[in-house]
Amino acid sequence: MYWLCCVIAIGPEKILTLLPINTNAEDLTCSNVWLIPILRNYVVESSLGFFMEHIVPLAESFQRSSSEVKKSVIRGSLQAYAHGCWGLLPAFCRHPTDTYQKFGTLAKLLITFLTKDSFMLENIAIALQELVKQNKIVLGLNEDAGEFAAPAKTSEINDSSREFESRTPYSKKIASKNIKVLATCSMELLQALIDVFFVSPPGKRQFLKDAIGCLASITDSAVIKRMFILSLERCQLTNDLPEFGKQGSQNNALADQEQGNITSSERDAKRVGRWLFYGVSCQIKGQQVGEGIGVD
Repeated sequence: MYWLCCVIAIGPEKILTLLPINTNAEDLTCSNVWLIPILRNYVVESSLGFFMEHIVPLAESFQRSSSEVKKSVIRGSLQAYAHGCWGLLPAFCRHPTDTYQKFGTLAKLLITFLTKDSFMLENIAIALQELVKQNKIVLGLNEDAGEFAAPAKTSEINDSSREFESRTPYSKKIASKNIKVLATCSMELLQALIDVFFVSPPGKRQFLKDAIGCLASITDSAVIKRMFILSLERCQLTNDLPEFGKQGSQNNALADQEQGNITSSERDAKRVGRWLFYGVSCQIKGQQVGEGIGVD
């Protein structure tokens, strides 16, 4: 509780000024890395700009140092510290004070990670849900978001910091600006998430699906329809579109069983297509696209 009060009272910026996290280039020792899990658990109402300008370079510094080390134990520790710094992303997305000013820059960084670094997928998915959810709550839109806008359930987010999230740090005017910027960047992020979804193992699909649905809830419905028809084409499901509103889960399962001439990977791809289309179509406010699709 002591550190919770400290982080909330003075913020990570001042804490890291007083107790900087860094590496010694000569002997590769690290100082104050014990702060990383504390920041991960307790940071609220900080700054996306600070994350990009201070935490990102710090993570890159640990990563560079790890590549220069021959001893596997030290290299592993440095890589763990680098991943720990990158893992602070969801914390810095809990009610940041500069969302509408800085999210456009952050989105470019996140898209880069989505295309090359799988270890960041869950952090990015949680962070995006945090940003969307907290602003929709202020605007009174959360009741329309369905299951995808529920608070991210992860051990990375400490329950104690949730007490401070119950406050409303944004005015409706600020929340509106935030949502507008998030929506502006959502199409590229959605496309990157969908691309990753199609090549991800089953264990990583749930949090990707949640992030996709959350972003879809603030994206123009025409854009969503277009993107997911393209996704269906990738799974060769466009011929099934007229029947999607009529089929139940039993019909879809039966159809898959009857297609004995397709491989198991092709069958899985079809299921993924149905799952994606169903999940995101549910987010289109006022639309009935995909109602009743069976998802197995």
